[in-house]
Amino acid sequence: MKENPKKNQKRQELILTIVEVVNRLGYENLTIRDICREANISIGTFYHYFNEKSDIVRILFKGIDDYFENSVLPSFGNDELKNILTFVCEYASYCDKSGVAITREISTAPLINASRNYLSNQKRKLSIIIEGVVFRGQQKKQITQDFTVEQIAQMVLVGMRGYSADWAKNQGAYDIVEAVKNHFIVFNKGISA
Repeated sequence: MKENPKKNQKRQELILTIVEVVNRLGYENLTIRDICREANISIGTFYHYFNEKSDIVRILFKGIDDYFENSVLPSFGNDELKNILTFVCEYASYCDKSGVAITREISTAPLINASRNYLSNQKRKLSIIIEGVVFRGQQKKQITQDFTVEQIAQMVLVGMRGYSADWAKNQGAYDIVEAVKNHFIVFNKGISA
């Protein structure tokens, strides 16, 4: 079934508004009624575009995945260690641009609701992309084969998520991109073949 372009455009506008509301007020204690009041929409309108509040979190994760698939992946070169550095720095930059509240939400939502653990879903585009980088790196003899592709990809994902959660916990008190870059420069030395 094809989605109505007008409905899709309105939904995208609502998402942008809701993201602004979440950044301003936080997500955890925000109710659908709060979202509707702040976004100046009716509760019926909210439910016309979303099934529940947690759809917002799913949409945030889809936004990250789409950004990586459409903007980051095409920028990769032949050096897979550099691609890992690009990957994690782009994630940090995405967090920085999204703001502390959104980053906190994408870092902790799965911990609160384990039935929807978007972070560890290995079928997510983000996971598939980093596994591809590691796989190619091992094939090119750039990355050690002392660990499996999945193990190294998991190390990368956990490391970058750890920084994003810490940065959000500390209210964005430090340069997340610089911190992630420095960490993964050292990490990359450890996984070099």
